[in-house]
Formats: sequence, structure tokens, C-alpha cells
Amino acid sequence: MKTAFLRCVLSAWLLMVIIAWSGFSAKQAGAFTFNVTIAGNGSGSVNSSPSGVISCTFPPMEGTCSSLLGPASQLTLVATRSGDSVFNGWGDSCAACSGTLCQITMDGDKSCSATFATLPPVRIAGSTPVYYGNLQEAFDAAPNGATVEARAISILENLIIKGSGRIRFKGGYDGSFTSQSGYSNLKGKLTIRTAAVIADHLRISATPPHPVSLTSIAVTPANPEIAQHATQQFAATGSYSDGTSRNLTASVAWSSGSTSVATVNGAGLATGTTVGSATITATSGLISGSSTLSVTPSATGRFSEPATPLDVSALSDSAHAVTVLVPISGGTVTATGADGTVFTLEIPADALLSATEITMTPINGITDLPLSGGLGAAVSLEPEGLRLYNYATLTIVPARAIPLAQQTFFGFQNSGEDFHLEPPVPGSSALQIKLLHFSGYGMGSGTDADRAQILLHNASNAENRLNQAASERLRLARERNEPVDLTVLEEFWREFMDQVVAPRMQAASSSCAAGKLAMQTLLGLERQKQLMGVDSDGAMDLFMSLRTQLANACIQEAYDACVNQHDLREIVWVVLGLERQTQLLGLTDTTMPWDAAGKQMIKQCLHFELDFTSANGQSGMWDSSVTGTVPLQADLGEYPSIKVRSIPPSPLEAGDFTFTDWCEQTGIAMSNTGDFMVTDLKFVFGGTDTQKISTIEMEYYIPQIFGIATIKCDDDHPPAQVPLAWNGTYLVVHEFEATEGMGTMMIARNWTVPGGSLYASKSYDMTGPSRTFDKTTMVLRHTPGP
Repeated sequence: MKTAFLRCVLSAWLLMVIIAWSGFSAKQAGAFTFNVTIAGNGSGSVNSSPSGVISCTFPPMEGTCSSLLGPASQLTLVATRSGDSVFNGWGDSCAACSGTLCQITMDGDKSCSATFATLPPVRIAGSTPVYYGNLQEAFDAAPNGATVEARAISILENLIIKGSGRIRFKGGYDGSFTSQSGYSNLKGKLTIRTAAVIADHLRISATPPHPVSLTSIAVTPANPEIAQHATQQFAATGSYSDGTSRNLTASVAWSSGSTSVATVNGAGLATGTTVGSATITATSGLISGSSTLSVTPSATGRFSEPATPLDVSALSDSAHAVTVLVPISGGTVTATGADGTVFTLEIPADALLSATEITMTPINGITDLPLSGGLGAAVSLEPEGLRLYNYATLTIVPARAIPLAQQTFFGFQNSGEDFHLEPPVPGSSALQIKLLHFSGYGMGSGTDADRAQILLHNASNAENRLNQAASERLRLARERNEPVDLTVLEEFWREFMDQVVAPRMQAASSSCAAGKLAMQTLLGLERQKQLMGVDSDGAMDLFMSLRTQLANACIQEAYDACVNQHDLREIVWVVLGLERQTQLLGLTDTTMPWDAAGKQMIKQCLHFELDFTSANGQSGMWDSSVTGTVPLQADLGEYPSIKVRSIPPSPLEAGDFTFTDWCEQTGIAMSNTGDFMVTDLKFVFGGTDTQKISTIEMEYYIPQIFGIATIKCDDDHPPAQVPLAWNGTYLVVHEFEATEGMGTMMIARNWTVPGGSLYASKSYDMTGPSRTFDKTTMVLRHTPGP
């Protein structure tokens, strides 16, 4: 009986190995793949009925999260929160489900997502509760008669309650605010001034809150421009560990990075002396912040006049924010505001330097908006300041209609600085704006008088001035359905070239920052001309000259940061950014802009070693392991296409291959053919920093590594041979990474990138069909050359 059972098990295993080895997935035999993913900042699990098919927990993602199911089979999923988390709903194939239960019928491959979130600790109760990060914010926002509720946690803050009404406080709630069984412990000082407060389930201890420390300094305005001998007042705002901010302009130490270009006094007032750029820095202790001041010639004109910026205050609706990872092939991001306004951002192919996490946040309102008819709709785009290499299109479908003659398009930086008019898309009846960088954009209802007042202000940023100068001409052409009068626009462009582009070109060789600024300014002007169908008039020759200056001016700075600090942001921009700009301008020059020393710096900087360790097998039957180190380096041989790949591909070393059933393994014959090959290592940008590398993607192929184990089960039968295929099992369990089915190129996504010499890592602990499992760790070490 034991021998018959063993043969049955081995037959099933051999069938699975043959399927995997032949490059056919199990679903080709009639089964469908079902995957579950869990996301959010909370924790929970998804289980199935019948039990055992899906049993997936997060974080980390582990357990049985994938299964093969027959056609027409039904499965009920149950989402269960854990700890202080709440279940936020289903997505993907389960998007139509509500509540914690979801029933699925398999009529094809399906994937379901479940989201769990951790609620903030404090809220103002109501039919639609409003959540806050601390008590002070909640009490400051609470109206008369409101109830403030808090979770049963320790809250480290000093609380001041003021006002003329009565507020009720209820503490001690669980993570989902459904039961009140504990106490909220305020560790700090409570001061009640004029308000009346009724509190229950609140304890106050004498332990003071943690000391508040300065975490960052923001210097504003960001990157302004002034003419020679003009002045610019800077402000310094400090952000603290308790979430507060303070004006530090009078208390910080101000300095100029280039006193020959600009000086700055102790109050933050800078004076331009010669043409160029200088970094203005505010320092308090070990914390500092900076802004780049550009000084242009003192020639008169609309683009060289002193800045008189118009500032507003934009209120973000973070509850309706949407974040999407957009690849370099382009994509669409859509968000819907609280009032039903729909925002759609269309990003064309190659507008991005690399795959980038893009966040679109609707704006609830704008304080001091200079439009008498009010706000129509607005949105902020992050990463703030991100430069695109081709125009993206923002389309707004507002909740309320605004008459054509009153439609006024605008832009602003950060949370409302440098408010200015933006031109609409010519010839389009839709509410659209073409944009080359990320900040805030919107439209409202304005009169001719409103717009005339806005035009009296000179934006701090030269490109914003150019857009504002062109806005009224394009708005009138759109309103009247007439062709755009290019005569006036060409005058604007000539002035912009003389007063802004030319001085920046002259200063381009002084530093990498000055070169980048000149390049961005030139490309911005040319893109606006292209949008209007106007030829470049020799700008391509200027670009090619500037490209060479910029490449060699920036490579040394980027190399130093790469080798000494393992900071790859600048080197990636130098390598990929210039390539992208060249391609998008339609230039066919494939000559590398770096000299021999620059090429060597790129190769030395973009050098890594990948440590690969994997163990897999079939639970209760057999297991295997492989290890290896694969060197990776920038390949400049196919410029302008530059990739970080394995040069040359490297073999992996087989470890233990062991048959673990009750039969005795008497021998093992190994076969190890092919190499582990990385064809491209891609850097993904995201976050609030325009050049933050948030994760990486690795395209790779695995080698064929398997063993033929000789086993003996009893004395009545001769020894049998059983294949133990590491690569076959790896392909089965990692099928979701394959680009076109098993045996094709695979992509490892969502790496953790802490930076430093151990630059990134990726781990798997997964199970597959027929009790297969895989535990793999990849560690990417940054090993730059001297």
C-alpha cells in the first residue's frame, strides 16, 4: 500500500514538474488563476469559504494568496481586520462587492484586492466623522455642541481649549471607534480657557510631551529671479516634530553660496549683483533649507521687472487624493473631488524620466482667490516641481458650469504661492491646460477686471510670467473661436529669449544647477512654440551646445554624490534626462555628450552586485536551494539607450537538493545550464521629492537548475529516479512576474530602497499549487568604482 501511494504522489509531482518545465502554466489545462492582494496602512486578512483555498494576511503579505480554480467554481472571501485597523473595501475583480464578504464565480483569471486602513487617533463625531492627527487640531475645528472622540491610547501633547461654546469629549475607543472600553491618556498639560468641556474616559498624567524639535526649514519663494541690482525678500518657515510650523525669518542665519552673484542680509533680503545664480540658505543649528536665486541682466522689459508675486492659500482635500505609478510609456490619472468634479491628467509616452508615482489631490477651496465669481475647480499635482519632457494635458469637468466668457485658468506653486494666469488649450471647447511641470492648476469664474488686476502682478518664476503673458491672448481666441494672433505671441517669445533665456545660457557653465535652469527655460519656450505650431528658429543648435556643457558640468557633481554618499538621483538624471530630452526634440544625434572621463564615471557609479538566494520545493516531498552573486553595470554600447544590466550574465550555484519523503535518497545527479541574466534595472521615482528613487524594477531571466534524485523506498522494488526542478518550481510560484507566460522574461517590482551601500532588497515567501513553495531574497549592493 505504501509503495502504491508513493507512486501516486510521485506521478502527480512528475506531472506538475513536466508542466512547469515545458513552459505551460496549469491554467492551460482548464483551470483559472485567482490572486488576492492586500494593501493600505492597516492590517488584516482575507480567508475563503471553502477554507484553505485562500488564507492571506498583511503585513507582510504571506500565506496562501493565490490559487488555481476550476471553471464556474464559486468562492466566498471574508475580510477580517486586526488591531486598530478597519476594512476599507474591495477592488479589482471584487470592486462590486460591499461589506466584508465577497462572492466570486470563476469565469476567467481574476485578481481581488482588499484594503485595510489605520484610523487617525482623534475625530469629531457625526454622520460623516472628520479625523485628526491630534487633539489640538480636533478641538480647534470643533463647533459648539460637537463631540470629540479619541482612541484608548497615550496622547503626547499640551492641549489648549478655547472658545465660547460647549464641547463634549469621549475617550477610550477601540481602533474602529465602535466600543468605548478603555481610557485616553493625555500626557501633557491641559488648559481650558473660555470654553465649557464635558469629558469622560480621559486621564491626564503629569508626564510632559516629548521635546519638540526642528525637523526642516523651507525657504520661499522657491527659485525666484531678479534683475541686477534688484532685491528679493526671502522667508524661512520651520517645521517641527509635533506637526507645527513657525516663521523663522528673523532668527535663522542667512548666507549666499555665491556672494559675487548675490548677497543676503541677516533679515533674508537678497540683492543681485551680477548675472548668474546663487544658493540662498537659511540655517538654524544643524537644520537648513535653501532656494536658488537667479540674477538676470537689468535690461527693462516684462520678464526682467522685479517680482511682485500674488499669493493665495489652497486647501487640499487629501481624502480624495489618488496616487498612480505611471510608466515612461505614459498613462492617465483620474481623481474626483468631494463636489463631484472630475480631474483627468493624461501623460504621453516619454514625458517622464522614469516610472513615477504621481499624486493628484483635489482642492477644497482657495483663500484670497482673486476671482469674483469664485472657484470652479482646482487640483495639486505631486511630486511638486516635477519637470516633464513633453506636455501633459489636464482636463477638468467641474460640478458647476461656468460661462465661457468667465472661464479663467490659473496655476500656483506649493500651497498657493506665485498665483498666475495659465493659457487654455487653443481650439478646445473642453476645460484643459497643457503643463510641463507639476504644481497647482485650476479654473474659476472671473471678469475682465479680475484678470486685469492679476496681470499687474509679476510672478517670481519666469516661465509663469510667460504663461501669464500668453494667457489672455489664448483665452480670447478660445472664447471667440478665432485663430490665435501669433504676432503678439512672437513678440512675447522674443522678449523672453532676450531677457531670460540668453542670460541663463551665458551662466550655464558656472554650475550644474545653472545649466539645468538654462536647459529647462529653453525647452519650456520651445515647447510653447511647438504647441502653437511655430518652428524653432535655430533653437536646436542652442540645445545641442547646451547639452554638451550640461553633461560635463553635472557629471562630476553626480559622480561625487554617487561614490561618496550612494546617492544615485543626479547620475540617473544626467544619464537618462539628457537622453530623453534629445529624443523628444526629434534629434537623431547618437553621439554621447560626455567625454571619455565622463563615460568612465558613469560606468563606475552605476555598478552593483546582486546577491540572489532562493530555496523552494514541494512541502513534505523535496526541497532545493541556489545562491549566486551577479555583477551589474551601465551598458553604454547602445546609446542613446542606456541600461544597467548583468555584464556578463552569471551562473548560480546549486545548494542542497534533498528528497524529504520517507524514502531514502541514495544519490543525486545535478544539471545546471544557463546563466542568471539581468537585462535592465529601472529606477522608479516618486514621493514629494521630484527626484526621489522610491523603488526599482528588475527585468531578469533565471537559469535551468535541477537534480535527478535516486530514491529507494523498499526492498521489493528497484530504486526510482525523481526530478527535483528548482527553476520549474520558481517559474510556477513566480508566474505573476512573467511578462508573457512561464519561461519568458520576468520583472521583480516593488523593491524596498533604503539607500546606502545595501541599496535595495526584495524578498518572497510564497506558496503555489500542489504544495509548492518558494523563499527568495534579492539584495542589491551599490559597489561604485574608485
